Amino acid sequence: MNLEQGYYGGGCLRPTVLSFSDSYVELVRAGFEQIIADDSFGPAEYERLTDIEFPAGKA
Repeated sequence: MNLEQGYYGGGCLRPTVLSFSDSYVELVRAGFEQIIADDSFGPAEYERLTDIEFPAGKA
């Protein structure tokens, strides 16, 4: 994902992901569920990995 897509909030990425095979969609969903369940992964770690910053006061 590039920076422009990372900051875009219009919702067009969901239909793009859902257009792939069911097995790929399930892999993406499982990955997000794993990240959400990991208490050590938060906004700071996401910013470090993606260079996409959260607005001040929201992290």
